[in-house]
Amino acid sequence: MRLFIILVGIISGLLFTGNAVGETLKGQSNYQHLNATWTVEFILVYDPDTGKGTLSWRHFPNRDNEKSPKIQGDFYEAPFVMTQRPSADEGSSLFGYVVHRGTPLTLRIDLWEKSKPFFFHDPWWAKSVVIQGEIQ
Repeated sequence: MRLFIILVGIISGLLFTGNAVGETLKGQSNYQHLNATWTVEFILVYDPDTGKGTLSWRHFPNRDNEKSPKIQGDFYEAPFVMTQRPSADEGSSLFGYVVHRGTPLTLRIDLWEKSKPFFFHDPWWAKSVVIQGEIQ
């Protein structure tokens, strides 16, 4: 229910500020950090024409190493800036960043691949980890 409210808020905010909502992508993946299994989840809402949007994400411990754990915790949120637009014809990925607490986080999504893999780097949270997964 909380996720639904967050999504409605993001979409409403974009609609009322005059930005068109073009795409919504969601990803979740497990990764190893500090000798423990963690899970990251993100929701990207963006306009493919302007390259602007909002990225919401959260990290939480996955003590039982479940493939799809119960989601817990609040989301961080920041304006997303697309630096490369995806193109199936050229095989180019969606690439962009947000700045959180002075630190750039990067997100790459290979939308042209069938499995739609993503690569998420949050150096504020896990400096040497690039989290990999697939768009849900």
